[in-house]
Amino acid sequence: MNPRTLLRLTEFLDEGQYTLDELAEKSGLGELVVQDMLRQMADNGVGRIIDNSVEFSRGDKVAGAVLAVRLGCSVDEASQHIGWRDFEDFVAEILAADGYTVKRTLRLKKPRAEIDVVAYRNGLGLVIDCKHWKRTAGASSMRKVAELQTGRAKRLVENCDLGIPRLSSLYPVVATLHEENVQLIDGVPVVPVTRLSGFLREFEGYISALRDVCRLEAE
Repeated sequence: MNPRTLLRLTEFLDEGQYTLDELAEKSGLGELVVQDMLRQMADNGVGRIIDNSVEFSRGDKVAGAVLAVRLGCSVDEASQHIGWRDFEDFVAEILAADGYTVKRTLRLKKPRAEIDVVAYRNGLGLVIDCKHWKRTAGASSMRKVAELQTGRAKRLVENCDLGIPRLSSLYPVVATLHEENVQLIDGVPVVPVTRLSGFLREFEGYISALRDVCRLEAE
């Protein structure tokens, strides 16, 4: 599968059902190319072929871009074909599939700030900053990102009017497009979106090293 051809098609992977003709016309790619590409994408979990059409879910655009990165495209190239909202949607879908209740775009006041995604279940919450970066940030920049996200999480604890139930634990998290291992920066996990499901499954193993803002606020 040519990763750059995949990216060209990825731009048109909006949620819904499309015929082969429609995608070939939109993308400017030949029908045989699109047909072969859709088959390979479906084999990799992107889209679902139904007779002579294909159905895409909300997260398939980002899933297609991530697949292109795995096949050799740079994150810089891939990020140009998806929007920040697509990325947030994908993160939210992964969390919901794992049984979390998900809230999007929570706005804090005085001073103003915005939280991309909050997810919680069984008294445990995650405050997630979705970074649609075009390139890897440096160490000092990442520490600043971790610090800011910890600050947003602390403020969420203080705000009781945002529809979030009282939680026993609340952890700041940063999600990125980059294909790297999970990193811990000052107790804040930086998780590539391709590893988010695994991170959630293995979360208990990370807890002792993570920054719980509910515990910090109680101290």
